[in-house]
Amino acid sequence: MRCFFHVIAPDDVVLDITGIDVPDIAEAWVQAALAVREFFVEEDADDDDGWEGWALEAFDEAGKPLFSMPINRQATLQYVRCPATQPLAPSMLH
Repeated sequence: MRCFFHVIAPDDVVLDITGIDVPDIAEAWVQAALAVREFFVEEDADDDDGWEGWALEAFDEAGKPLFSMPINRQATLQYVRCPATQPLAPSMLH
């Protein structure tokens, strides 16, 4: 399946027009968490300042929303450690 990860801010949207191929939603979840973690690596930020209200939202190729992940350092570390075989947190699913 092809997933697109849009970055949603309180007053802006950055659309992913390329997307990536993943075997299932669990792998999309892991890839989203890794992408969010990269925001903090690239920014070399010590905290979550400036990311309040931002999220990475995943959509399938038909435009159906799959899940939304807040751009948050602590939560993202937890998401990455979550085995891909475990069910996704219901609060994160659309």
